[in-house]
Amino acid sequence: MKMKKVAAVVMAAVMSLTMATAVNAEQVEPQAENVLEEIQPRFSYIERLYYDLTLGSTYATIVVQGYGQSDCSSINMYYTMQYKEGGSWHNWYSGSKTFYPNGSYTDSGIAYPKSKEAWRLEVVAKATSTSGRTETYTYYKYV
Repeated sequence: MKMKKVAAVVMAAVMSLTMATAVNAEQVEPQAENVLEEIQPRFSYIERLYYDLTLGSTYATIVVQGYGQSDCSSINMYYTMQYKEGGSWHNWYSGSKTFYPNGSYTDSGIAYPKSKEAWRLEVVAKATSTSGRTETYTYYKYV
């Protein structure tokens, strides 16, 4: 009985996470939620990815996490903090992290100007299998 309650709580927590899908530049920008987003795409070599951009009063924090399947040798996560000005997106800050194949990384203390129209995080995930095949996906989080 206790296990059923624990399973129900875990299931509710999982269901409350926002599911993200790959987007392209033509899609309308979604409303931002300031939560850690879980990506559950149809990857071959990646079990799951997470990403988040949090804007504080003065500094921003970026979190990226990657978890590979058993046949994944590495996941390269490239992230770029971008701002919107005059209707166009411009790069402000970028970085990358490689996981072999699992890991988590937090990039914090990123100073940014609050005067921009909008902010987003662009994440490019490139997974490499043990046989050398790759798959690449791009995601955005709007803040």
